Amino acid sequence: MTRKNYLQLKADLKDLASKIRPVKIEYNQSQKEYSLFQNQNGSYRTIVEGYVNPKMDKGYFSDLRQKCIVFMNRINNSLNSKLKMKHDYRHLHIVYCLARGRTMEQIEQKVREGNEPSKQQIKSIKEKYGFDQSDPDPMILEDNLLAIGAL
Repeated sequence: MTRKNYLQLKADLKDLASKIRPVKIEYNQSQKEYSLFQNQNGSYRTIVEGYVNPKMDKGYFSDLRQKCIVFMNRINNSLNSKLKMKHDYRHLHIVYCLARGRTMEQIEQKVREGNEPSKQQIKSIKEKYGFDQSDPDPMILEDNLLAIGAL
């Protein structure tokens, strides 16, 4: 891996981390708003039961049902994007650590069954950044070049 690719990997990792934070905040805010909505109007199940009941006002429950659907869509969208970004970040971080000379055992000591990192995704990230296991750590390489006056 060239120094340029290494720095690009590091920059992409930082960029992804900075994008995850607002999505997490959005998700948490959506959950809080939906919780307040439920406290005031009841759960989605209660609202649907009121909507289906012929003795109840359809217009009132229809509006509540629509608001509930909007809240749940917002929560699901932010959850999906948060999980996707976290998944991508994990694999990018693994490749970054491998580039720094760490082993998989050092990077992730305990991995739950079924939660192993995707070898295919790691391989594609390695190919994207030109990672080769036999390459020395880019930081060590730069220090050596500085020591001999090549940089």
